[in-house]
Amino acid sequence: MLDFTPLQLGPEESELDVSAFTTAASKTVRPPGLNEAKVRMETELYDSMVIYDDDSHATTDLLLLKVVHFHIDDDIYHHGYVDPLKLGAVSRLAGHDYAEIGRMFTVQRPE
Repeated sequence: MLDFTPLQLGPEESELDVSAFTTAASKTVRPPGLNEAKVRMETELYDSMVIYDDDSHATTDLLLLKVVHFHIDDDIYHHGYVDPLKLGAVSRLAGHDYAEIGRMFTVQRPE
């Protein structure tokens, strides 16, 4: 299980400044990526939309992004596929909860 220690940073502070991550130059966009990311995507904004609640208060934004360049670590990429176990993906759930890839199974699709 991964250990996440919550940070309380101000609006002018960056998680990158207090982490051990290092940056890598991007090929097609200005912001850098992270060297430690096994998969990263360089994206451009395609479209955006504000999402409102029932009282017409803006609650979030929906961003549609166009991927313009992929970076995939050679150690996790085999025969055209990303190895999900070597990727070690973590997903954000609700609140303070996260999940790691667990049990995997295969379902054969009809041809």
